[in-house]
Amino acid sequence: MHKKRFAPYASDFLTIWIVDGEMVRTLRFIDFTEGGHDAVYPFMPKNEVWIDDDIKESERKFVLLHELRERNLMCQGWEYDPHDGRVMTRHTHAQPIHRSAHYSASQVEYFCRVHPDHLEKKLQHELHIARTLPL
Repeated sequence: MHKKRFAPYASDFLTIWIVDGEMVRTLRFIDFTEGGHDAVYPFMPKNEVWIDDDIKESERKFVLLHELRERNLMCQGWEYDPHDGRVMTRHTHAQPIHRSAHYSASQVEYFCRVHPDHLEKKLQHELHIARTLPL
């Protein structure tokens, strides 16, 4: 399924692959689209992020940013999606805190699509966070 490393962002702590998305959908998970990581997909090796080769090169950095942000937050205890029934509450208030890693990742991805001059800095920030997380 691996086709090639996403060279500009390869590291010793996290492997980022461009993968054969059609093969992933055929052999592993029919709903795999755009990208994914080991904190969401149990079939993915630990410390890997995959980017679907169907994504145009001009889009890949945005998808990578989304996947890195989502993975980083999930490694810090955030849920993928708060609609799964698990809602946290603040200690001093009864209001729920919806900590959706997917939603937060979508927000930063959207911000960078509107302000592409921020993309590289945001990518480097998320890579730095990933470096500090336990393997």
